[in-house]
Order: sequence, then structure tokens, then C-alpha cells
Amino acid sequence: MRHHTNASAHLDGRDPAGVLDLEFWRRSGGAETWRQMHEASEDARRVELLRRCTYAGRPFGDEEFVERMERKFQRSWRRLDFEKMTARA
Repeated sequence: MRHHTNASAHLDGRDPAGVLDLEFWRRSGGAETWRQMHEASEDARRVELLRRCTYAGRPFGDEEFVERMERKFQRSWRRLDFEKMTARA
């Protein structure tokens, strides 16, 4: 048995396996939102930054977001130069 949602469920709203939360999917814009999300181009620098932050366990976002996470979790995350440059791009 597969435990993942296939793309066709997101595109046509039918999910015989019952994996997709169809109510959330509909509230979130359904198939049109799914198509737009996958058609959008990705900035390669931001994708690389997301990967690096994920690997390092650091929050990904602008300075304000990171500062909120630092206060919330009582931690301090060092901003690397590549993060600062990429966040502005």
C-alpha cells in the first residue's frame, strides 16, 4: 500500500486512497492553486538557501521571521553571509 498522495489527486480532486485532505485542498484553492504553485519559477539562490537552512536546522525566512523564531525558541541562529545576500535577492 502506498502512503503518499499522487499528483492526480491534487489535479482532479479524486483520492480513492483517502490520503489527501480534500476539504483543506478545496479551501486552499484546489487544482488551480496546485497548478499555479508548480508552474511558478523558483529562484535557484533561494532554493539553495532553503536547502542549507534545512540541513543546518536553521529557520528560513527574512530577518524579522528569524528574530521571531529566536525569541520563541530562546535560541540564536547565526546569519551567514550567503543567507543575507540571498534574502535580499
